[in-house]
Amino acid sequence: MKTILLVDDSKVTRELIKVYLIAKDVRLLDAPDGEAALALARRDRPDLILCDLRMPRLDGPGLCQALRADPTLRAIPVIILTSNQDDESHRRCREAGACDVLMKPIGPHQLHDGVADLIPIHELSPLQYWDSGSGGATVSTSARHFRPGPIVP
Repeated sequence: MKTILLVDDSKVTRELIKVYLIAKDVRLLDAPDGEAALALARRDRPDLILCDLRMPRLDGPGLCQALRADPTLRAIPVIILTSNQDDESHRRCREAGACDVLMKPIGPHQLHDGVADLIPIHELSPLQYWDSGSGGATVSTSARHFRPGPIVP
């Protein structure tokens, strides 16, 4: 089972991303800032880190730099999530060692694709979407509301 560490100072954002990934066969850890994430990464060695660009104590690029400086953590892929659309922010993330930069607000497809590019998740169940226009009766890839698929033991 793969482990993903979610890092964002917004608990709402961390919980939303958990909803997007909960039906997947992944272990989810979360931290409110880069310093707490670095301690968790040292203890639990996640397979992937999803983190916000701007956070107190240690921001996304700072976390990337700290990970890349540690020989035991430098191989962990990092995706930085941001609402900043400026090229400078994206360049700063890449220079710090981020594997990808994804824009907020992020949808389940975009998140799934970003994660799948970095860790093998072919064994995971596909995302299911509830199509509110049909009274919730159909599964659709173009729907507006997310509902995780069934959890299979």
